Amino acid sequence: MAFLDADEMLEVTAEETLKELLQRLEKNRSIGALAILGMTHTSNGLLERPSSARKGFTDCIWDGNPTHNGMYKSIVKTEMHDGASGVHGARLLGNTKTVGEDGFEVSGGRRTPTRDRIALHHYAVKSRQEYIEKMQRSNAMDQPKPWSFWDEVEAQGGVPCPQMAINLFARRVGTSNLHSLSPSSAQPRHPTPTTPSPHQSPSNPLHFSPIPHPFVHIF
Repeated sequence: MAFLDADEMLEVTAEETLKELLQRLEKNRSIGALAILGMTHTSNGLLERPSSARKGFTDCIWDGNPTHNGMYKSIVKTEMHDGASGVHGARLLGNTKTVGEDGFEVSGGRRTPTRDRIALHHYAVKSRQEYIEKMQRSNAMDQPKPWSFWDEVEAQGGVPCPQMAINLFARRVGTSNLHSLSPSSAQPRHPTPTTPSPHQSPSNPLHFSPIPHPFVHIF
């Protein structure tokens, strides 16, 4: 079970399907949910609504500090679900854990982004026209986004992210390495110091096997 916003899209980035990834998690009884890390898209400098969000917004923010990419959404095993924990996570039964794609436990609402298996593309601001409309209509929580959020996202941008704009033929043949410039290796428009990942241990306590993916397949 998962709840995604209308401005969020999933991308499977490894040599496996979403079904295969979830089936692997299903076998591990200590795991109650999978946290999918975000990749936040900027306005790409657009003032008006493009004909396609996937083709129009191909610029993302970096993974350094500060970043909005640390937020995640969860796919939860229904048998382990014990209610919502905000909009991003869930309370789990039986001492089960929420883990990232790397098998490390996730606690709190944020963590250092990894997208080796799966990513959540968040079209957070879209064009200037659409952001103004978004502020005027507010949201389900009656908490409209301010202009300061727009400024933060735009300042952290500058990372090419054309993955969602690639057609299905490119995904099937798998010949385009689109991750040569990742958000973690890029610099924002206004650079700030980076912070090391707390999950850089060579061991993996939940025994996820690494998945080689010499080609990038776009979901």
